[in-house]
Order: sequence, then structure tokens, then C-alpha cells
Amino acid sequence: RAAAFDPQAAARLAEVDRDEAAWKARIQTYLAERDRLGRANVREPEQVRLAALAALRTSQFTVDEQKRLVAYER
Repeated sequence: RAAAFDPQAAARLAEVDRDEAAWKARIQTYLAERDRLGRANVREPEQVRLAALAALRTSQFTVDEQKRLVAYER
């Protein structure tokens, strides 16, 4: 990238790459925890399971991030 762009642009692109990698890692961690919660709460009423999932989302993502998260939960 440094050869194709000026050094500042290459640095900004590298930062975007790091941010994207961190976002994807957070999603993977969340999905694993979500699945664990689903298995652990299998006998709980649906309302309890949904509350646990909402608490997990709220603890790991901002409101704006939660809007993006929906695409990864499918």
C-alpha cells in the first residue's frame, strides 16, 4: 500500500484494517458466548433467554454497533 498510496493514506488504511479485525474478533467472541448462553439456558423460559442475550449484547456493544451486529447473527 505504501507504494500505491502516500504514507499517510497507507497508515489510515492500515488503521481501518486493524479496526475491522478487532470488530470481527469481538463478533466471534460474542457469537461464541451467545451460543454458550443458548446451551446453558435451554430449559429457561424464552423471556429469560432473551433477557440474557440482551444483557450480553449491551455489555459488549454500543447501541449503534448492535444495529450492525444483526447482520452477523444470521
